[in-house]
Amino acid sequence: MIELVRATRSHPEIRVGSSVRGAIDMLLLAHELADLRDAEPSSRGVALDAALTALTGRVRLHDSSPSNPEAIITELFDRIMSSAGAETDASQQPGGDPGKAQAPAGAAPR
Repeated sequence: MIELVRATRSHPEIRVGSSVRGAIDMLLLAHELADLRDAEPSSRGVALDAALTALTGRVRLHDSSPSNPEAIITELFDRIMSSAGAETDASQQPGGDPGKAQAPAGAAPR
């Protein structure tokens, strides 16, 4: 969530990015939505909806931007989540990230 908020501050189409308050709101919303949907706060649907709700009103686009805030937040979310998934996949491979603990043999993947 923090990485997503930080990414709003460096996106070329965003004039003003979100503050840390956006990350706090996103976290709170994710937990509330997860309870309502009987899902995990980290599930894609819950996390993306929380990000869209918390962040789209907190960013200001350049006047020349052809996009809308929802499209940019979704783009950033997908980019960050796919890179996080790639790191998780690499750490579970033999010879993966040595700084992370490996799951015991036979353990169910998360």
